Amino acid sequence: MHVRQCDGNRLEIHFHLGDNRSRTWVLIRTAQGIRLQHDHRHEDGSEDEVTLYGATTDQPNTGHAQHFPADDNSRQFFETNGLAPSVDNTWTLKIFPRSASPTSCATPNATSK
Repeated sequence: MHVRQCDGNRLEIHFHLGDNRSRTWVLIRTAQGIRLQHDHRHEDGSEDEVTLYGATTDQPNTGHAQHFPADDNSRQFFETNGLAPSVDNTWTLKIFPRSASPTSCATPNATSK
């Protein structure tokens, strides 16, 4: 992971999963808290079918973690796109001095196949 853009109220964090460089977290400071969006792209830079879902923080900063429960728009998006197990996702961003854990994602309705 690396920060690619940081200005004023917007931070973009890019993730590399092996050769896959299609994932970016966009964090935006709003009056309600911090907004998290997942920006997924194809190799040519075009948007993936599943992109720009996310959430806004649901509680004050703990000092080391921010929690982002899926918002209504994301829940509807997941339902419409056949991703029903994701409707109750909560993403957590943990930051400690000189160390960052980009996320944990709780998916209460996930089933294994």
